[in-house]
Amino acid sequence: MRCAHFGRYRIAPELYRHRVTDDLSPDPGDRLHAAAYIHGDVDVLLTRNVKDFRTPAFAHAEVEVMTSDAFLCDILTHRRQAVVESFARAASAKENPPMTATVLANAISNAGAPQFAERLRRYISETAC
Repeated sequence: MRCAHFGRYRIAPELYRHRVTDDLSPDPGDRLHAAAYIHGDVDVLLTRNVKDFRTPAFAHAEVEVMTSDAFLCDILTHRRQAVVESFARAASAKENPPMTATVLANAISNAGAPQFAERLRRYISETAC
């Protein structure tokens, strides 16, 4: 299912294999991916493994490396009302099982975005008052 949705956006390794260099990442296993991000017109890389992608090569290519939590917090900062409204709609649309916005925020926290979820819970409680 995941490949069916994202398959057309898959970066073919053979396109970037010749661009792999030791300075792209301290982890040899990440270098092919790093070459694809740097040379593949990527603006933002979302990863939990930030440390292996914060290299001079990424800075020079102007690829911003951040966690999904930081990315979501950034969107929330710049589009607070739209995000809170969208989140509330998503929670109310959940039927199997039904979820409140708080329960959905807890699930997002457990999925790796705890700061985003905490801020979201705070904004949701402010709008409920």
